[in-house]
Order: sequence, then C-alpha cells, then structure tokens
Amino acid sequence: MREPVFSGAFYPQERESLEQEVTHYIHQANVTPSKHVVNAIISPHAGYMYSGAVAGHGMRAIQNQTYDTVIVMGPSHRHYFEGASVYEGAGYLTPLGGLYTNTFLADTI
Repeated sequence: MREPVFSGAFYPQERESLEQEVTHYIHQANVTPSKHVVNAIISPHAGYMYSGAVAGHGMRAIQNQTYDTVIVMGPSHRHYFEGASVYEGAGYLTPLGGLYTNTFLADTI
C-alpha cells in the first residue's frame, strides 16, 4: 500500500478533521444531487484550502450514488515522462482508510 505523501500538508492528517472538512465542502455546495448516473467528474486536486469548495460541488452531485470502481487521472508532479502510467501497487492508505487498486482493470488499461 502506498503511504500518504501529503497528509497533513494539503489536507488534514487526522481522520476526524479530514471527515469534517470534506463534509463541510460537500454540504456548502449549492448543487442538487443528480438523479442521473454520473460517469465522470472533472475536479481540482490542489490543497483543500484552495480547491475544496470546487471539489465539494462535484462530490455533492454524486452524493447519493455508489461506484464499484473510480478512476483517478492526474499529472505527474515530480517526474516528466511521455505517455501515461498506471499505478501497479495494492492501493493507497489515507487518513480515511485504505483504497484498493482494481488490479484487473489496471492490468487491462
């Protein structure tokens, strides 16, 4: 499992604080949860103090939906390379718990 790299820097390190902050951004979003299936969200991923309110709108829109798999795409902030990469590890550890990689889908991609 990949350890958190920015926990405590761009978002709270403690589970309770992180849950409160995420809940705050979702509840303050002036968006009605969608009645339709939402297949994609374009959302910022900067520190929560900068992008939390905008990300909260996307999360509010899917608040009543469930997903078996979520694909997160983003740029590499540390290393330049051409093309794309797919994370091959078991998953990510977060203050909210573990997120496990869908290895079948990762291998397929």
